[in-house]
Amino acid sequence: MRAIDTNVVVRLLVRDDAGQLAVARELTFHPFLLLPTVILESIWVLQSRYRLERNEIAARLERLLGHTHARIASIDAVAWAFEAYRQGHDFADALHIALAAEADAESFASFDKNVQRIAGAPVRLEGLKAQ
Repeated sequence: MRAIDTNVVVRLLVRDDAGQLAVARELTFHPFLLLPTVILESIWVLQSRYRLERNEIAARLERLLGHTHARIASIDAVAWAFEAYRQGHDFADALHIALAAEADAESFASFDKNVQRIAGAPVRLEGLKAQ
């Protein structure tokens, strides 16, 4: 199985380069691996470079994540982070929290107040304050 990079994911989702898209599509004819970091970077690229809205990014990624041949590393963490993202939270923050839980962390400590507002976190959220 091949793991695919962010640029392959972006080609599949944006379809802005016919030559690269053809090669990227061929990769999806067989099982392929999506890493959480690739999903994270893909969201960032789609937001910052392509200026896509959250709902559009979520819809496009959802189709790819559900592809017959897609295998997602840390699937439970990615699924939880993706749901938090759909609810308006930052995907990166949610993914950090979910991966911390996956690694059996007892809590996730952050100065970021937005992190502390993510409901239903799979690990205790610890809000930090400067002294």
